[in-house]
Amino acid sequence: MLGMVVQFSLNRLLMFVVLVAIGLNVFLFFARDSKLKRLLNACRAGDTTSIQRLIRSGQDPTQQDVWNTSPLMMAASYGKTEAIEVLLEYGVSVDERSRFQKTPLMHAAENGQLPAVELLIRKNACVEAKDSNGSTAIKLAGADKHFDVVNLLQNAIQRKNKDPQGIGGTTGIR
Repeated sequence: MLGMVVQFSLNRLLMFVVLVAIGLNVFLFFARDSKLKRLLNACRAGDTTSIQRLIRSGQDPTQQDVWNTSPLMMAASYGKTEAIEVLLEYGVSVDERSRFQKTPLMHAAENGQLPAVELLIRKNACVEAKDSNGSTAIKLAGADKHFDVVNLLQNAIQRKNKDPQGIGGTTGIR
């Protein structure tokens, strides 16, 4: 029994060393019940009451986990529009980026979350942003055959091209 405990501890230590070596925030990874983990879970579930409570208690709504997922990206991936609204009200940038330069719009598009894509566009998300692989939200949506999302994004780009100042005074191209 002691041998199993020692082996488990050594494996966990080895994992810790590897994660530190590649530059990940291991403290979030090993936290069993961190506020960030609870906030991410609340965003995935669309639990706006818990989201507001966690943010008011001091949880940073822009913090990302070891997989570079922020609360807004989680809400966008799961199409939780009310959670997206709450996070934006707390000042989270609609165009925040992960380590690999993905935006919440890209997360929503590649998961086929049409209502979330519509909301993010209305909130002036950059529709032509590119991630570190050069992919746009349209490319990500198309790769997963979310053609309704592709059409919506194409229409948004056409509208921005007709009115380059856009609603927010930007071209929407960054």
